[in-house]
Amino acid sequence: MGSKSNFLANLLQTCIKKNSSLPGRQVHSQIVKDGYENDVFVGTALVDMYCKCGDIDGARKYFDMMPVRNTVTWNEMLDGYAQNGRGDVAVHLYQDMIASGGKPHGITFIAVLTAFSHSGLVDLGVRIFNSMQSDHRLEPEFDQYTCIIDCLGRPGHFHDAELLVDKMPYKDDPIEYGMMRAVRELMSDKQIVKDPGYSWTEDKEQDTSLFVG
Repeated sequence: MGSKSNFLANLLQTCIKKNSSLPGRQVHSQIVKDGYENDVFVGTALVDMYCKCGDIDGARKYFDMMPVRNTVTWNEMLDGYAQNGRGDVAVHLYQDMIASGGKPHGITFIAVLTAFSHSGLVDLGVRIFNSMQSDHRLEPEFDQYTCIIDCLGRPGHFHDAELLVDKMPYKDDPIEYGMMRAVRELMSDKQIVKDPGYSWTEDKEQDTSLFVG
């Protein structure tokens, strides 16, 4: 990463703080003029700028034109869809990432699971969460657990959320304790009684059981 690339990326971060894509477009024009439009570091910063300024279509248009993308580039685009409630599109983008040989890591799964959670795509969220270990040999960390619990809890699958909270390997974490209380309070408010051993995800025809033991 050269000093000019760093300078241009910092300019784009300034545009994000202004929460306006107009100055960002001006910087984009300068990037093209200076011949840095194919720089993956600058290009990733552009995708981030368009997403965070609310121009998700502009971000995707530039993303699709990039000749080279790295994992961070994919993550920024996925996160853009997550923050704009476009889980349906995030599904296809994630699939494109895997098909193209992209290597997801922890942040990738946070973005994808957040997108699914905001869009109510519970089955897909469970499958992706399970795939961390089965397909990518990645152990879920606290942030990924938080995302899948939110994904389960939003549409009311509190039995599964509590089951997962109970088996999280973060028993001494105060945030985990707060999550457990929140799930159980919601169950109490809705007069839901825990049925030991029952899991909503195990009751579906599709194989979306949570692997949490």
